[in-house]
Amino acid sequence: MNCILRLLIVLLALSPAVFAADLSGRVIGIADGDTFRLLTSDKQQVKIRLAEIDAPEGCVIKGNINSKGDKIYHVPGMSSYGATKIDESKGERWFCSEEEAIQAGWRAPRN
Repeated sequence: MNCILRLLIVLLALSPAVFAADLSGRVIGIADGDTFRLLTSDKQQVKIRLAEIDAPEGCVIKGNINSKGDKIYHVPGMSSYGATKIDESKGERWFCSEEEAIQAGWRAPRN
């Protein structure tokens, strides 16, 4: 019985890695603060739900200010999205669309 319990714990610990995948594509819709739809290069729509996101409902685009003072927005799926943290006390903010970010004077990352 102890062996089965250990196996179960190992399987549960590894389960997120089993379902992890690298995807690239274009965001075609935002459902709420942590869910969006991605259109892949082979025209498949994939629903993506982000873990541990503290975005306001419907507004998942991160607007941060870099050390040079540049205002840069990051949409889900960009390589820098996960590492970007928003500090509203420094003037950083959330956007509900890329258009909103651009109109507010923010730009996409250059990488």
